[in-house]
Amino acid sequence: MSKPTTGRGYHHGDLRAALLTAARELLSEHGVAQFSVSALAKRAGVSSGAPYRHFADRQALLAAVAAEAADRLREQIEGAVQEVGPDAVARLATAAGVYTRLRLEEGIGLDLILQPGFDDPAHADLHTHTRPLMDTLMELAVQVSPQDGYRRALVLLEDTLAVAHGYSAMQRDGAFSQHRYSTADLEGKARDAVAVLAGSGPRPDRDPVHL
Repeated sequence: MSKPTTGRGYHHGDLRAALLTAARELLSEHGVAQFSVSALAKRAGVSSGAPYRHFADRQALLAAVAAEAADRLREQIEGAVQEVGPDAVARLATAAGVYTRLRLEEGIGLDLILQPGFDDPAHADLHTHTRPLMDTLMELAVQVSPQDGYRRALVLLEDTLAVAHGYSAMQRDGAFSQHRYSTADLEGKARDAVAVLAGSGPRPDRDPVHL
């Protein structure tokens, strides 16, 4: 096995874990578009071929990171909404705030989890992680207005995720730099915006995107 060259290091047998940790760091710093296996190898302090001992290609590596991210997001959303109580709007709004906070803290969100190409059969295992996440979110959306039906709940979920992701994206892209918002500020803004959105009446009758 190659020896680390950057001082980060890893213990024998933990190369896969070290690669995933380094991948999360790179994705947080530079985003999905600029992610490369060669940069990952350099960050982890291994040879350029070492990542391929555990991952077939770049997409397989990204899918592994996405699976971890989906599990972590679902667990934190479920934990947070349990503390909110039975109010359906507050629960959905809380989920939005959790998403915004996690993406700001870790730099990983739906832009990775729903990457084009992950519908390939080669990444079937990823769906065992993303589907529970989307089921959890969809259930929260349905609970807001059960009488509106599944289709309009999907529109509400689409809008909720757009708000939550939008706040984190604008912060990370510097659009809010003059305001010096903290992560807690943005989490609260996403939560409040979705509370208004979800409490403002029936969802508009339009086609939802596929999530």
